Amino acid sequence: MVKPVISGVFFSQNPMTGTSEMVLECVQGDGSALVQEGVTPERWVARGNAWVARPEEGQLPIDVANQVRSKAQKIHKKIGKPIDLEWVYDGENFYWVQMREITTERSLNIYSNRLSKDMMPGQIQPLIWSINVPLINSVWIEILEELVGDLSLQPEELAKDFYYRSYFNMGAFGQVFNKVGLPSEGLEMMMGVLPDQQGNPSFRPTFKLLGLLPRMLWFLRDKWTFERKINRLFLEFQAQIAEFNPKPDPSLTPENLLEQIDNLYEVLPKIVYLNVVTPLLVTMYTRLLEGQLNKAGIDIKEFDVYHDLSALDEFNPNFSLNKLTQCYSDLCHNREVTSLGWHELEGTEFLDEFKEFLRKFGHFSDNSNNFIAVPWREDPEIVLRMVQDQFVNSIQTKKPDSRIGIDELSVKGFRKLMVRLFYQRVRRYSVYRDQVSYQYIYGYGLFRPYFLRIADWMVEKGWLAAQENIFILRWEEIKAAIRSNDGSGLLERVKTRIKEMDSFRDIDLPEVIYGEDVPPVFSQVHDRLSGTPTSQGYYQGPVKIIHGSQDFVKVEPGDVIVIPYSDVGWTPLFSRAGAVIAESGGLLSHSSIIAREYQ
Repeated sequence: MVKPVISGVFFSQNPMTGTSEMVLECVQGDGSALVQEGVTPERWVARGNAWVARPEEGQLPIDVANQVRSKAQKIHKKIGKPIDLEWVYDGENFYWVQMREITTERSLNIYSNRLSKDMMPGQIQPLIWSINVPLINSVWIEILEELVGDLSLQPEELAKDFYYRSYFNMGAFGQVFNKVGLPSEGLEMMMGVLPDQQGNPSFRPTFKLLGLLPRMLWFLRDKWTFERKINRLFLEFQAQIAEFNPKPDPSLTPENLLEQIDNLYEVLPKIVYLNVVTPLLVTMYTRLLEGQLNKAGIDIKEFDVYHDLSALDEFNPNFSLNKLTQCYSDLCHNREVTSLGWHELEGTEFLDEFKEFLRKFGHFSDNSNNFIAVPWREDPEIVLRMVQDQFVNSIQTKKPDSRIGIDELSVKGFRKLMVRLFYQRVRRYSVYRDQVSYQYIYGYGLFRPYFLRIADWMVEKGWLAAQENIFILRWEEIKAAIRSNDGSGLLERVKTRIKEMDSFRDIDLPEVIYGEDVPPVFSQVHDRLSGTPTSQGYYQGPVKIIHGSQDFVKVEPGDVIVIPYSDVGWTPLFSRAGAVIAESGGLLSHSSIIAREYQ
């Protein structure tokens, strides 16, 4: 009834990943070319109200693509289910010709390292993983349940390691955020790690939100008055953490050390909770301040948020390091040298300042979420090198700060009140953030000396070859070995894991992993083909190239079949295949549909 110039399909949700991105595919002429003939279509991808991927020289006019997207979004909202819509364009108007629910859409976990690669970069030793996951993720669950009620989630469900690297389960977080009308990427938005691009999701209240409104109001009230909770929990934590010694008593037995570690594990959730919530609140108030400044035509980068805020200096090692560098500079200039050894520093004011710096910041390291990292107090040479590097590379002439201060803002009325409100909040909570972080680093770092003392005992028993091998074991394995007085097998287990970690050290992994399948490790010396994935998963197997029905007999169960395209007559082939590579086609081609059905 309509002579199409272009025919296409629009998915209101990605049928492969189940994510909120929308996919448009289209071909010239009749839609049978898309579904039956396996022609490779133009592919457009949208998030929110913007295209994030589109052909450079596509046949579909942008205004038609925008109409398809906006009207499809309205239909999706009306239907309330993920759908795919077929449509045609006759050169003047476009028409819907078919609609159906996306039957293969299913809930799946989506693992992302956008957050974790900053918090836990690189490979993670099994001991660190076995401590951090229950400790930190149990706190995240507590916070999420404050917001939406019981989730019946276990800490291990919020994170997964792929090749000894940490990924957060954003699918689990996403389900929680969806309940309150926030996009599934809400956590990454709050933490400021979502890529800056068009089409980023926004808050869209749903009817489900009404049932959660009382809980959400309590949550907001609690976080608005969070200073009281910070002060209470902080004092409790300081009193309890003082009972632990960064240099454990040498007379403690392995059983005593296990008990101390368990006790430490019970104390730490207080400071972990504060260390999660307080930075979130700083980010939130900064966003609110940024919004008010933007309305006044001021870029927050040009605004001096922390002007004359000396309280930050107490918990910031950079301020003390600068003072230490200045003291070192004075000493070097007096001697007309750039580098001094320890013997030359004896009896100097610098050495006294240096010891004070270690007393105050010696528990810091290059990774505060990984107690395998050597703290500065164990290797003072690290700090001396930092001072020397900073002295050599310091800029002698400091540029004057040209940022706008709070008193220089030309805003009036209600906006002035809001700017000052959020300005003060950002400043106060930034101090709390650094104060909490300081104590968290100290408390969490206490795991290290207790485990090292256990490691020394295990080396004496012959269970481990070296002290650092204890980090390759899991916490439950250490406890089981000590309680049963049986460390047989630990040496071989450590050896196997070290070999694995070495083999995976330099591999490249994707930022996002869909589902539970472990992504394959590709050799860097071979060429790789790339295309459009239309069905989930990873697979490895022997390849069989199929030109037509005469080649069907070649296919054994589990083979990877390589085909030019497929139609209904090829369907029996898919029941034997483990994976499909098609030379042409898109998300709605016959091969893609059947592949998704067979998973």
